[in-house]
Amino acid sequence: MLIKHIRDDFRRPFATVVAIARDQVGLTICHSKEHYVKKDGVERATVRATSAVPTPPSIPSQHVLYQGDIMDIDEVLTKEYINMVIRSRKYFK
Repeated sequence: MLIKHIRDDFRRPFATVVAIARDQVGLTICHSKEHYVKKDGVERATVRATSAVPTPPSIPSQHVLYQGDIMDIDEVLTKEYINMVIRSRKYFK
């Protein structure tokens, strides 16, 4: 299983992307007012990876400081989701 915790520029995790097989990727995000628990994030992303939904879920419009820029969180998560799909194709042969 491949796991990536997505963090903002302050090193706070706010999302998790998980790949359990080739092209089976799950994504979970924490609400901005909640404390993020990595174990719960991995469990929820794994459940979503096994479901039949092939695309990342829609995310409410929020902004995050990511890699030095203020970016829309939907853009960041879509980028990370696609990167994990590509990574899963290389990892799971």
